[in-house]
Amino acid sequence: MALLMTLTSHIKRKKVAGVFGYRDKLFMPKQAFKDVWRVACMSQSRANVIVPEGQFIVRPINFTGPCMSRVSLKVFGSIVAPEDPEVWNGLDRNKWLYFMNVKHLSVKGRGTINGKGQRWWDESCKINKTNPCRHAPKAMTFHKCNYLRIRGLLMVNSQQMHLSLTSCVNVTVSHLKILAPSHSPNTDGIHISTSSSVTVKDCIIGTVKAGDDCISIVGNSSWIRIRGIACGPGHGIRYPNLTCFLFSKTCSFKSVRYFIGNLPTYYSSYKS
Repeated sequence: MALLMTLTSHIKRKKVAGVFGYRDKLFMPKQAFKDVWRVACMSQSRANVIVPEGQFIVRPINFTGPCMSRVSLKVFGSIVAPEDPEVWNGLDRNKWLYFMNVKHLSVKGRGTINGKGQRWWDESCKINKTNPCRHAPKAMTFHKCNYLRIRGLLMVNSQQMHLSLTSCVNVTVSHLKILAPSHSPNTDGIHISTSSSVTVKDCIIGTVKAGDDCISIVGNSSWIRIRGIACGPGHGIRYPNLTCFLFSKTCSFKSVRYFIGNLPTYYSSYKS
């Protein structure tokens, strides 16, 4: 039996672990992931969901709250999307790994989120003008997830945007590495919409070549702090509709195409 996921929770100071395994190491049944998430979310005390080393193909899935306590998703292996866009037939094509209404969620680890986006890019109307324009999934979406922490992941080749934050409050994103080739359409590194009190720091975005914005900020987002970012080659940072933006001089840009905003940027020499 190949180990797929370990769920660990601390209940009354005792460590309780449940191990979930399946014979097919390369394919993680959607229900297995959902079952583990449900147990973690219902735990009365802090719970850890661990994806171990190895490569696991995960179909589109929703992780929903609210949860009874804090949940930490620790990724040490590779979570890989199905390559065939037809897997999304009858499903929301905007989503792959979708988290909604989960407070105090932590997602971290040295693992990889691989969107396997090549088939999606080939079918994009931006690549082939004869194709119809259709939505493509964001690799990871966090919607209404307050007090969120995301740290340490490698995110590559998303079908479209790599990391999307919508309607979130009090978020810290740090030490991510996000890579996509230059021909990949709309593969923004981090997309922030209608969110506030968001810090993005110490990340490398598009070092190989980014397919779109390193960071895009839209939808009346407010109190966004960005520092310690290595961005480019790529499109840079876009913030056309933002209430307050603190941009640190610790950021560096290489061959970026633009840096767009509609209000003065507040610069800081604050060091990590």
